[in-house]
Amino acid sequence: MFYEGDLRSGINTAIEQSKLVACYVRSQDDEEETTTWENDFLKDPEIADLISSKAILLRLLSPSEEASFLEQICPIVKLPTLVVIHNGAMKEYLTSGISKEDFINRLTPVLKGEESSFSPLSGIPATGANMGEASDNNQNQAASVAALLQERKVRMEADKKKKDAQEKAERTRKAAERKAAVESGKPEDPKRAADLKYAAQQKKRQQEAREERERVLKQIEDDKAERKARDATRKEQAKIAAGTENPNPFTAPSSEMGSMKRGDYCALKVRLFDGSAISSRFPSGATLEGEVRKWVDQEQQVAESPYIFKHILTPFPNKEISISEEGNSLQDLSLVPNATLILVPIKDFTPAYAQGPGVTGLLSSGVSAGYGLVSSGLSSGFGFASRVLGSVLGDSAQGQPPATAAPPGQEPRQSERHELYNGGGLNFEPRRDNQDKED
Repeated sequence: MFYEGDLRSGINTAIEQSKLVACYVRSQDDEEETTTWENDFLKDPEIADLISSKAILLRLLSPSEEASFLEQICPIVKLPTLVVIHNGAMKEYLTSGISKEDFINRLTPVLKGEESSFSPLSGIPATGANMGEASDNNQNQAASVAALLQERKVRMEADKKKKDAQEKAERTRKAAERKAAVESGKPEDPKRAADLKYAAQQKKRQQEAREERERVLKQIEDDKAERKARDATRKEQAKIAAGTENPNPFTAPSSEMGSMKRGDYCALKVRLFDGSAISSRFPSGATLEGEVRKWVDQEQQVAESPYIFKHILTPFPNKEISISEEGNSLQDLSLVPNATLILVPIKDFTPAYAQGPGVTGLLSSGVSAGYGLVSSGLSSGFGFASRVLGSVLGDSAQGQPPATAAPPGQEPRQSERHELYNGGGLNFEPRRDNQDKED
């Protein structure tokens, strides 16, 4: 709690750290009130924390040289006494006979830097009978101490400025010497030369590392592009070798497509009649009736009906491209840079030279007609035989009345009608059972 040092060093430390100077003056004997102050008043948790952070607490024994020096600033009438000084001005004066509550209430605001109601004229007890003389002496002493501290403060600030100026001049001189040594190429300081050399080497290594990284990244990108082109060429060659795809003579080679601009070619996707789709690229100057139609006919591989192209313009209305417009370039038809087309068959198309029935057709027609005649004859024979047999069996029966026809205008009931298919497509009405009985 107490500062370990003399009065002068304590004041210097307080000035350097911008803290308060708290001088605690006590007698050399361990009196009861002195013990109470040290063990109770000053060791209060709040007071102890504030003193350790805001002030330098000095313990002075009376009588002593240091106590005499303090008496020149303020009178020490009773012991123990606590004097708080800041920037040469007395902030608080506490002497014996004060209660702990008053001690804490008066000391706390001072340590916190708050405004205090203490006045040196009213707070310091007089030593003589003449109060006016005591007050004048106190004011003179306070003024002399304030002047002393102010002079010391000014002197320390001047010393600090002088020291800073010297350090700045020394740094400037060393910088000039280093610059001159570097320009002459013969640095005087070997350590400084080694530092400069190491810094140059580090800078060179970092530059080389950046260049190497850029080179590796560029090499990676080149390798990717090369692998992509190689894979595309290998796939195309594999399809050609398998016979599943013929090389398209109307499209630009893949090596040239990379150097072409976006408006120099057209990417077409065509939907065929069977629902499949084919895609390819054409120069913007190609035409539908030329390169595109030849390519589509080659890809279909089967003869289809004549067709025209329809341009899909979703979400706008689709546009049919007439045959007369197929001679225009893809650029003029607004198909660049990409477009989707579908094949639309021409309506009411009839081939000019349709084939008539040949020898095979005539032979098949004759065989069909002969088969029909034979089947009709056989069916008629079976029908006639069944009618004769039914008539003979009906005449030989007994007690059956002759068959009579149904009254005119009256049709037989649906449940009594029997229709038999005789193979020739003819219908007849058989004899009814009641007619056989009448006969």
